Amino acid sequence: MIDKLTDNIQLFRKFIEEDDLDAFERIYKMYEKQLGQYAFQFTKSRFISDEIIQDVFFKLWLHRKSLRKDGNIKAYLYRMVRNRSLNYIRDAVQHEDLAEVLKKDALRARDQADDLVISMDLDNLMDSILERLPERKRNIYQLSRQQGKSNGEIAKQLGITIKTVENHIWEALLIIKKHVERHLYLILALLTIF
Repeated sequence: MIDKLTDNIQLFRKFIEEDDLDAFERIYKMYEKQLGQYAFQFTKSRFISDEIIQDVFFKLWLHRKSLRKDGNIKAYLYRMVRNRSLNYIRDAVQHEDLAEVLKKDALRARDQADDLVISMDLDNLMDSILERLPERKRNIYQLSRQQGKSNGEIAKQLGITIKTVENHIWEALLIIKKHVERHLYLILALLTIF
């Protein structure tokens, strides 16, 4: 056991000091499977585990000159795999959170657009119905419902009785109701589609 440990330390030193590619390949073959199984405990994915192992050994090669020559290669590699696996999980969770936020925003925007389209359709329908009303009924209805004036204010402004104002509003509402009922099926279809 001591000989194996000494061999591993010498192999590690050779890799660091001499940029020995053979030593690097031996280290890779020695630890690849163990590290893959260790990464799999975190990621639950063979593909991701393999990616992490490749990344760890790539970084090991890139940063070989900054490693301690007397360090424990096995502990170093396991720590790298653990950190990289935890980083992957953290990034995946953040990515999922971001994806969920973007999805909710897209759905909210779509719903707002749908509401706007339906509202515009209803507004257009209402405008169309109001255009068909006789001018006097339309003016009285608009003064009442769109401008918020009381029946007394409308009667005074137009020089008619309050009862006449009430009759015009009532008749306008009946006409509007009749036209809306005709389009009700269309409106309900729009609401269910969107």
